[in-house]
Amino acid sequence: MRRGGMRQGGMRQGGGAYCRALAWITLAGAVLRLSGLNWDAGHGFHPDEANLVRAALQLGPGSGPQGGRLIPAFHAYNDLALWLPRLLSLPFCAPDDTACLTGTARLLSALMSVAAIPLAAGIARRIAAPAGARGACIAALSAAALLAGAAPLIQWAHFGTTESALALLVLALWMVALQWLRGEIGGRAMALWAGGLIGLGFGFKTSALATGMIPLSALFLIRGRRIAPADMALGALLCLVLAVLSTPSLLFATDAWLAVMRFEGGVISGRLPVFWTAQFTGAANGWFEARQIWSMTSGAGVLLALAGLAGLRRHFWQGAVPGLAFALVYAGLVFTWQAKFVRYLAPLFPVILVLAGLGAGRLLAPAPAGRGRNGIAENRRTGKWPAPCPPMPGPGPGREGRHEGGREGGREGGREGSRSLQAAGLAAIGLMLMAGLDQGATYLRRDPRIAAEAALVARARAGEAIAIEPHDLGLTGGLERLDLPLMQPGLSAEALAAPLSRADWLLIASRRNWAVLPRQPGAAPVLCRYYAALADGTLGFVPVLRFTREGPFGRLFAPGLQAEETRRVFDRPEVFLFLNLEHLTGAELTQKLSGPAANASCAPALLQAAWRRGP
Repeated sequence: MRRGGMRQGGMRQGGGAYCRALAWITLAGAVLRLSGLNWDAGHGFHPDEANLVRAALQLGPGSGPQGGRLIPAFHAYNDLALWLPRLLSLPFCAPDDTACLTGTARLLSALMSVAAIPLAAGIARRIAAPAGARGACIAALSAAALLAGAAPLIQWAHFGTTESALALLVLALWMVALQWLRGEIGGRAMALWAGGLIGLGFGFKTSALATGMIPLSALFLIRGRRIAPADMALGALLCLVLAVLSTPSLLFATDAWLAVMRFEGGVISGRLPVFWTAQFTGAANGWFEARQIWSMTSGAGVLLALAGLAGLRRHFWQGAVPGLAFALVYAGLVFTWQAKFVRYLAPLFPVILVLAGLGAGRLLAPAPAGRGRNGIAENRRTGKWPAPCPPMPGPGPGREGRHEGGREGGREGGREGSRSLQAAGLAAIGLMLMAGLDQGATYLRRDPRIAAEAALVARARAGEAIAIEPHDLGLTGGLERLDLPLMQPGLSAEALAAPLSRADWLLIASRRNWAVLPRQPGAAPVLCRYYAALADGTLGFVPVLRFTREGPFGRLFAPGLQAEETRRVFDRPEVFLFLNLEHLTGAELTQKLSGPAANASCAPALLQAAWRRGP
């Protein structure tokens, strides 16, 4: 009796330690997400977020022809994505306060991202339960740590868009499916929770409908256990009702909503060429996305996820199937799209990171042979799922010296192998946490565009003009602004020379133009010549200042030129400020821009290296 009491006390102590550890991990994740939310000082540097905020400002209280709307005029995001931050901002923000509404949208996104951390831990703990309580808890804490320190999730938490909501939706549905599979909830609860979550998810983004694969796949995992047709119908009805309530545009702006859906479909499929998908010219389906996922997880996340998949045997696979089935179907869909923005990959990352947590748990606490069946039998016998976390064991009295000869040597070899696996798991987790810390720390530093504007104001004289590209991401400090017509079809040397001849300064606010435009099929030859001439000084413009916002590890975790542009352009751009030293005339510039230029001379890597070197 006494021995049993001691064991139960140890279980409670271990469970308390698990909860404390999870709370500290969640708190650390919250700090990384909530710090630096005002990273652009209210300038609205993220264009998708700016579109959402402008549309949300028209809702509810307001004046003017666009104010006081109940049905949004913007449908790239569904209505709940606009109404929710708008309603939450009303007690604290003036009706027309753009910066305050932006901050509210970012805070909401950050809190959703924080909520995903304990959810991921609960999912990993249930999936790994057959490995025993200790292995399940280590896997759970590993998954929580990876979610807390994941660089892409930290980045999306600083944007008032829908990526954090979709990631949270995937985890919430996966948890519901697991609870039903484990017998923690009944069929009606499963149907209602799944239907309600999918309906609300649709209110953020139409693509949320794809998450229905998660509960659907769970229905085929257990023989002899089904959800009653009446309960399924009830869940479907709830989904439909919430979808309509959260997106009333379906009823009251049907034509406009469908027109946007057709436009978006044309963009992502490549039928409608637009500038913001030009960066994907020549990208290989699947390979491009795989490279982004590898880079965004520092490679370690993918390797840990593969280790987690390798451990999905016997009883483990059942809990992982709902998330894995969704990931495979969703990846098969988006990997074929012409538009390959990393935000479309957001629903995949929770699955990858939970699997990575399982892989890390397998490396840090390898389960002994036969533990799986015993563990699952014990959990079913006691009715506890998952089992409480036991305290970490220490060396017992008299343990040393009990084994001799070959048996002792075998144990030493096993310990060495276990230590190697543990070191590998800790190194992989550590690498991802370093990348996340680096991402989060960047938002505490001054945005390069704001720094460039301050430097420009300090150096420019009254009456000077500045040429700028790209047109939507730069600040001019009150100087006369000259937008370069780089996206003009059939751009001529004369058209480009005209603003350049009037410019005293040139600001390149990001790589969005120079790394994309010259390599487009049918691009005007003057584009390549222009960038090559900027690099060799032919145009008389000299790079005098460069501004970046790197994390504490410098360029180690910074996305390179091969990264999809939204990973760098909107929050970590590289800004170049040029000074016009020669002030060539329009005719002289036209002559210099009219000569031939080899495509290799305007390769992005060469341009970047030349501008970084300076004069």
